Amino acid sequence: MTKNSTGFEPSDKLALQYIKEKGYASYSSLKNVRDCVDPSKKTSAIWFDVGTEVHSRFLEKKKPILKLSVQDNEAVRSMVESLENHPVVRRLMVGAKVEQFFKQKIWGLEVLGYIDILPPKDVADLKTTRHRNQHDFAANMDFLQAAMYRAVTKRKDFYYIGIQKEKPFNVFIFNVHQYPDRIAKADDELKYLIKYVKKQTGL
Repeated sequence: MTKNSTGFEPSDKLALQYIKEKGYASYSSLKNVRDCVDPSKKTSAIWFDVGTEVHSRFLEKKKPILKLSVQDNEAVRSMVESLENHPVVRRLMVGAKVEQFFKQKIWGLEVLGYIDILPPKDVADLKTTRHRNQHDFAANMDFLQAAMYRAVTKRKDFYYIGIQKEKPFNVFIFNVHQYPDRIAKADDELKYLIKYVKKQTGL
């Protein structure tokens, strides 16, 4: 298949088959198509335990739900405290709904997912990260997720919130519009992928 103007060649048959069997696409399944990734090869859940616990305690204000080591439990406590004390994060959390499920059509394809933070006017996603500075965190974010969630909510501003997994547990936060070329490319990627998936799967 000839590469399109966004510079990628989605051609992974297993990823397309996965979407066809489900009857809908998610950010991760569209990413699998774009990156030609076999959706059956998943990372061990243990890797995500700290991130799961941070999401649960910070977003949903739940008590500990996982059995963590003393060291990891203290790290989670410090990460949540850093998030709660960050002024921009606090602003975004005012009146926000959390873990908001969506299942709807965009450009004719049904998509499904969960939005971490849905303030009255913006959208935000929380990530735990091992990056040590804002530049590296931003450089490693996949703007395809931002493009999809903005299309679903019809909102302009999308914030990635990163919380460092290690001391000093810094918070990194940015609006995708700080990188106009990247979000414009991601918007084009999303439209191209949806058109491609619809054609290949018949959905």
